[in-house]
Amino acid sequence: MIEYTTTMDDTVEFSRFHLRHSKVSKRNMAVGSVVYGLCFLLIADLGHLFSTPVGPIAVGLVGALVYSPIQTWSVVRNARTRYSEGKNIGLSGWHRLSLREDASYEESEGGSDLRLFKAIERIEQNKSHVYIYTSALTAFVVPKAKVARGDLATFVGELRARIGQPG
Repeated sequence: MIEYTTTMDDTVEFSRFHLRHSKVSKRNMAVGSVVYGLCFLLIADLGHLFSTPVGPIAVGLVGALVYSPIQTWSVVRNARTRYSEGKNIGLSGWHRLSLREDASYEESEGGSDLRLFKAIERIEQNKSHVYIYTSALTAFVVPKAKVARGDLATFVGELRARIGQPG
């Protein structure tokens, strides 16, 4: 069992993490960069902004390079804006996550959630958070620095074993 607290910043960080690590998001970013770069190239070329072909190509490369940071900024901004619209009771605040015989059990100010182990898709982590994916787009977000009770590494190891994900 672990107890931890989350804030909107943790939820927003999950959006950023998912954008950078999801296969679909990575593919969309690559395609978006190419499209953005081609648009910049065409605008520069059709507008006859440069007398040599090197200029539009350089503008196209700049367009491709700026797409990813702009898209990341947009996703983070939109997540923060959308989550600030409601009370989000149960999303932010205290959480208790425990393991039962065949399921994980999460308690928070907003209620409780029993999640069968077969419904947990995977566990990902970075330096600051553990993300226990309960669908392709949602996860229990556990900030490592905000675990008040329990041993996070032991908990994650046991959960990985129960869902059949190697550590």
